[in-house]
Amino acid sequence: MTSMLDRTVADLTNTAPSGSRAGHDRSRDLFTAVNQRVPGPEPVARTITTALAARRPKLRYTVGLDARFLIPLHTASPLRLSDRIKHAVTGLPRTAPKAPTAAVEAAA
Repeated sequence: MTSMLDRTVADLTNTAPSGSRAGHDRSRDLFTAVNQRVPGPEPVARTITTALAARRPKLRYTVGLDARFLIPLHTASPLRLSDRIKHAVTGLPRTAPKAPTAAVEAAA
């Protein structure tokens, strides 16, 4: 587990979105599942060590199966398609909710 993902899960747990919670809850569940499978900093440190010791280092290194899975998505598909797939997986809306106006805040 990583402290970054711990904070993300805590933030998602402690915030209450306005409107539909479906995407919010789905994202929290996704981050919780990912957080339980993250091996920690050791694989990243090993990869950095490998890169520093290489006579001819690669331009990019991937760490973990999830990163290897996402490479084809990012390289073979247009950005709009990969964004749609990510939004479908997380359940988050494709557009950000509008910020409340001053009149709505004053009425609340």
